[in-house]
Amino acid sequence: MSKVQRLKPAHKIYERLLWDQDCISGANFVIGYEDRFLGIMEATREEFESEEIPFHRVRYFKDVDTGQHIWDREKRIDLITRNYVNTFTPENDSSSLSKKSLSLNYSDIHSSSSSSVNKYSDSNKNSKESSYNNKNSWEQQSRTIPVFSTKSKKNYLKKRRKKYRLQELNEARQRTEEEERIEAEHNQMYEDKMREVEERILRFQQFQIVRT
Repeated sequence: MSKVQRLKPAHKIYERLLWDQDCISGANFVIGYEDRFLGIMEATREEFESEEIPFHRVRYFKDVDTGQHIWDREKRIDLITRNYVNTFTPENDSSSLSKKSLSLNYSDIHSSSSSSVNKYSDSNKNSKESSYNNKNSWEQQSRTIPVFSTKSKKNYLKKRRKKYRLQELNEARQRTEEEERIEAEHNQMYEDKMREVEERILRFQQFQIVRT
C-alpha cells in the first residue's frame, strides 16, 4: 500500500502559481477563502494581496478558464505539484465502478444457469447503490456553502464601515459634550467660590469700619 503524502499548504501553492505560470492555462486563477461574516468568498490575486487575507483562511484555488479546483483543502486535491496521492478523487471512484461492472459482467457470463436469481440480486444491489449514491450527493449539496461575489462583499463591507464610522462619531460627540458639561460645572463652582470670598472680604471691611 502506497503511503499518502501530506497536502501542500496554501502559501506553498500560491508561491508555485506565481513563479510557475505554465502549471495552469493562462495563469488565471482565483482564491477561495472563508470570510468571518459572509462564509466562502472568491478573490483575484490583486484583491487577495490588497486585503491581506491570511493563508490559513484559504480553502481552494480555482482555474478561471476551466472552473476546476486545482487545489482544495477540504477535498484534499492538489493538481499543482502533482505528487499528492488523493485516494478520494472522482477518477478513483470511476475506476472502482468500472472494475465492479467488469466483475459483474464476468459473473453473469459464468452463471447463465442461474440467470433469474442473479438478475434479481443484481437489480436489487444496483437499486441500493443508486439510492445510496443519491443520498450522498444530496448530503454533499446540502453542505455546500454558497459563494458570494466580490461586489456583494464590497457593498457589505462598505455598509459595515459606514455603520462603525457613525458609531465612533456619536461616541466622540458624547465624550465632547460630557467634557464640556464637566468644565462648565467646574467654572460655575469656581465663580460661586470667588463670589463667596468677595462677600466675606466686604463684610469684614464693613465690620472694621463700624468698629472705628
